[in-house]
Amino acid sequence: MERVFLATGAPGWEHPHPDRAPLEEEYSRVTAPERWQIVGARVDAWCEAAVQLGIAHLERDPEASPNVGTVQPYERVERLVPRRAGALPLVLGHRTLEGAGSGVVIAVGDPAVVVGRVPVCGCDACDSGSDDVLAEVDRAIVGAVTGALRHLRRGDVTIVADHDGWSASGLGLRDDVPAVLADPTGWVEVSGPSWLDGA
Repeated sequence: MERVFLATGAPGWEHPHPDRAPLEEEYSRVTAPERWQIVGARVDAWCEAAVQLGIAHLERDPEASPNVGTVQPYERVERLVPRRAGALPLVLGHRTLEGAGSGVVIAVGDPAVVVGRVPVCGCDACDSGSDDVLAEVDRAIVGAVTGALRHLRRGDVTIVADHDGWSASGLGLRDDVPAVLADPTGWVEVSGPSWLDGA
């Protein structure tokens, strides 16, 4: 995948403020919106690599649009469908961020559930460099490909877990995430096996 990504020529950048807190004015400023095109380039490289390896095929499928409550339209939506039965398809919604270039909503399953939005915010204050952004994309996609990704939902609470840990929204004080992951009885879970044979 790295070879395919490098061929895109998408330039990376360093953390713009590694040794200080963001300035107040940076929260409403986007000085280089074009830099976020790296997100779409990374996702496209993953898709091309998976197709080249023969582990998935790519479909253009606007009907599969992941719903994240955004009013911004998707420029394109595609599904990366694994060849292995039962494995989770990836749904990738490419969108234009308001004043901040392009971003991707990453979802899995059918119907699709959202497991990532990259970037969440494209302002200068939230920018921590291209390495962090690429790691976010990689984590979501690798989790689906390896079968480590789990999306659990009960009411307004959502947990997304993978080989590197978990994140949650709507969590109450009485919710014990490790206990839920060990026994998800009563939760709606979206997960699947690895895309790779024998994994």
